[in-house]
Amino acid sequence: MGFVKTPEEIAEIASLLRETRYVVDQVAVGFETTQEFVRDVLPPALTPGDRPAGMACVTRGQSSFCGEYDLAWVGIYARYGDLLGVYTLSMIVAGDMGEVPITAGRDTWGEVKKQGRIGYSRDTDYVRGFAERHGVRLIEIEGHLTSDDKGPRTVEYSTFDIKGLPAADGDGLQWNPLLVILDVVENDDTVRRGDAKLTLRGTPHDPLDEVPIVSTGAALHAVGESIFTTRSAEELEDPDAYAPYVFGRSYDNFSVFPRPQRYS
Repeated sequence: MGFVKTPEEIAEIASLLRETRYVVDQVAVGFETTQEFVRDVLPPALTPGDRPAGMACVTRGQSSFCGEYDLAWVGIYARYGDLLGVYTLSMIVAGDMGEVPITAGRDTWGEVKKQGRIGYSRDTDYVRGFAERHGVRLIEIEGHLTSDDKGPRTVEYSTFDIKGLPAADGDGLQWNPLLVILDVVENDDTVRRGDAKLTLRGTPHDPLDEVPIVSTGAALHAVGESIFTTRSAEELEDPDAYAPYVFGRSYDNFSVFPRPQRYS
């Protein structure tokens, strides 16, 4: 039945989510920020990485479980114990598959996905990607690729997400949140580098203009495959301490939406 999945269907869903695979065409730019900013935005479970730095990326992808999608994200490097990974500040998704690429990532791993508009284009040595929400172009990357193809290559890294659910009565989080750690393996067929321009803008819902950009690195364009598996999901105590990080990244700012006059 459609409204009640069979045991076989539940098993198939589990197999698709256990190891998710993506064919990707993407452009990324690394940047240096400040120690103060990194300390201010990291939740209690995480500590700053070896240097105050991060990454912005725009991707055109196809998934093994949610179809085609476009995605843009901005994250900073952080540590959990001895493990170095990426903590995502913003993740914007678009595509013809409706809400599935958004809700699956948010509900399963706590990814901070929001719906927006993504543009991605590539022609000869030039690649360009952007992400828009609420009429503002929040993330914009322009790359002029000057190097020869350095692929194939394999890159491995981890991501950190805080999985928390708002309480039914509106008071903070319903339960203790989880720190979800995903391990990523990128098998890139082609890799090229070049000159980059990165622009971050902000709104009350997506304050990416608050990220201090001290300097930017090269543009990196890669085509290949990404494989995500869950390393761990560890319960975090003190949900009140993590509520600001969940509401600050995963949800738009409820206080700035227009209200009926009687509620003003």
